[in-house]
Amino acid sequence: MRILTLHMQQEYSVLIEHLNQSAIYADECLDEEDAISLLSFEGYEFEACLYHTNNASQFAKTVRSEGVHTPLICFTGIHDPKMTVMQLNQGADQVVRCPVDKYEAEAVILSTIRRCKGVPDPVMEFGGITINLATKNAYVGEKRVHITKMQWLILETLALAGCTLSCDRIVEQIYTADQYRESKIIDVFICRLNQEFQKHGLPYKPIKTVWGVGRYLSKGDE
Repeated sequence: MRILTLHMQQEYSVLIEHLNQSAIYADECLDEEDAISLLSFEGYEFEACLYHTNNASQFAKTVRSEGVHTPLICFTGIHDPKMTVMQLNQGADQVVRCPVDKYEAEAVILSTIRRCKGVPDPVMEFGGITINLATKNAYVGEKRVHITKMQWLILETLALAGCTLSCDRIVEQIYTADQYRESKIIDVFICRLNQEFQKHGLPYKPIKTVWGVGRYLSKGDE
C-alpha cells in the first residue's frame, strides 16, 4: 500500500518507519505544490495522504479544489478543537492529535482508507474467503491461510479495490519507489495465492484474470 506524506519528517520518523515495516510505503514530499501535483497526476495512485500542520494550512482545501478524492489525514500538535474543525471543513477526512502511538496511528490510517472506499468493516467476505484487513489474516471457512507478506499485499490491494486492476497498478501498490519492479512476478504471486486457497479447501481460484485488462478478487466460483 502506497501513501504520500507532507511535512512529516523528524518527529514522525518512528511512525514512518513503523508504517514501512507494516507494508504501508510512504513517498515523502516537502512542498505542498509538489504534493498536490503528485496527488493530481493520473500516473500516481496513493491510498492516502498524510500531512502535518500547526497553523491555518489551506492544503486540504486546495487538494479538494483540484478534484482529488484521495483520503487526507491531518497530523497536528495543536490540541484545539478549532484546528480540528477547520481541517475537517477544508476537506480532511481525519485529524490526529500528536503525539500519538504508532499503532494507534496505523489503525486510524487504515480505518480512514477503508471508510473512504466504502468498506468500514475490516472483515470482508469474497465467496468462501474471509479477509481481515485489521489483523492481516485470510481464511477459508475456519482455516487460516498462511501467506507471505507480498501475497498479502496483493490480496489486500485487490480486496480494497473491488474491481479489476492491471498488473502495473498492483505493482505500484506493493513496491516502494526504490525497489526493483517487475510486473511479470505478479503472475507468480497470484498463482501461488490461488494454490494456497485451494489447498485449504476452496473449490475454485479466487483471483481471476480478465485477459488484456488485469486481475480481480471474485466473490465465488464463476
